[in-house]
Amino acid sequence: MNAMQKFERRVGGRWTGVTFHQGAIPDGRLAEEPMKFCEAIKASSTAPIVLTRELMSCPGALRSFGWNTDDDAALVEKMTAITGLGKQDAVKMIREVPCIQDTPTAITVGDYASPQVLVSYAQPEAVMHLIYEWQRLTGSTVEIILSSILAACGWVTAGAHVKRAFSLSFGCPESRKACALGNDRLIVGLPAQFAEQLAG
Repeated sequence: MNAMQKFERRVGGRWTGVTFHQGAIPDGRLAEEPMKFCEAIKASSTAPIVLTRELMSCPGALRSFGWNTDDDAALVEKMTAITGLGKQDAVKMIREVPCIQDTPTAITVGDYASPQVLVSYAQPEAVMHLIYEWQRLTGSTVEIILSSILAACGWVTAGAHVKRAFSLSFGCPESRKACALGNDRLIVGLPAQFAEQLAG
């Protein structure tokens, strides 16, 4: 039993490992067609999926992972249409979302060997156990900024990686719809190194 399996057993829920690759695109199952990052999390339950910039269909994920940070116009337009936010508010909120600066060549979703971040579509009870274990390990409370903008890709996955911290979101309209995310689920992420420590 590896550290990730021990972690899953300790805190509950099903967790997905995410790895950001530099250099050559790794061997593995490339996504058959462009998809959203949140969809890849769900789809990776059967086998790991490798995503590249060309295979990422969501403008929010492209920005969060450093694959498109120059032009937010399309993302702002999409966000205002979906959420009803004003343009200036949308721009401000997008700029607050964590973004990976060391742009990867590819991302493996469903890496259980050596992931950098763990993500889960978790039930509240599993999140409660995780927070308890986190507080036991660190001796401090969990401080979380909540947003329903770029949820799974930006705030949770990129946020956990960049800030080296526990991250949580209730999802965004796109992620909840694309993944048929149940009403009893939250999106949670944390750096894999902390999961190893929590696994004991």
